[in-house]
Amino acid sequence: MKKTRKIAVMNHKGGSGKSTTAVSVGHFLSDFGNKVALIDCDPQGNISSLVGLKLDRDTTATLYDILISDFPIEGVKQKVRQGFDIIPSNKKLAMAEMQMHALPAREWTLERQLSNFADDYDFVLLDCGPSLSLMVQNVLCYADELLIPCAADTLSVQGVAHAFESIEHTEKFFRRHPLILGIVPTFQNAVTSVAKVVVDYLKETYQDLVLPEVRLDTKVTRAAAQGETILEYSPKSRAAEDYRQLASKIAQISAKEVLLGVAQTVSR
Repeated sequence: MKKTRKIAVMNHKGGSGKSTTAVSVGHFLSDFGNKVALIDCDPQGNISSLVGLKLDRDTTATLYDILISDFPIEGVKQKVRQGFDIIPSNKKLAMAEMQMHALPAREWTLERQLSNFADDYDFVLLDCGPSLSLMVQNVLCYADELLIPCAADTLSVQGVAHAFESIEHTEKFFRRHPLILGIVPTFQNAVTSVAKVVVDYLKETYQDLVLPEVRLDTKVTRAAAQGETILEYSPKSRAAEDYRQLASKIAQISAKEVLLGVAQTVSR
């Protein structure tokens, strides 16, 4: 039986393109014929907006209800496209983190509550918030692979190193060691020298962990404003071409184990 691939999309720096990457890769993977679930693990709840899903704060069940209220997953997940489901979130997820602090083995809450959920899918993607919160630690204890978007700026590069440190922390304290699927340079602009410097640094430091880059494209912003993915809004755009190539690469490659000690080396 084919094992479901559980992939966390994470960078501790905001604005690195995590949510856009999670949605775009997820939609392309489903377009390739895979069954895909995307779990929004960020209280900002950007995933819903990016796929045009409107949530009612008082009546729409979210990841919060699964984690805290034992709400049935079937009553929370929503089919947003053919072969593409999401578990949405909103600001209530921040309250869940506070309540989870009182739970036993609180870092494993997501693993416990989702149980066999992944068995119905080929890929489960998890969009993380930009910090090492309890929720992100739950994701690291649940996911098997880590995909790290990195924008063309210094803080985003530092966020990559922090992601490696998070893996070491998870290995040390929870005996879980998510594999690195790769680092995705995002918002790449050939006109600016900064973008080239960032990509060159990533390739020099992380070598074959660096995946195909995603070029800057204003159509991504326009698609989000319409509640559409880039595949729907402009399937022949630069960003669509890049995300299609990235999703194809992800479907073909295996994640890699990173030796402990790498994070300290690259973050100095």
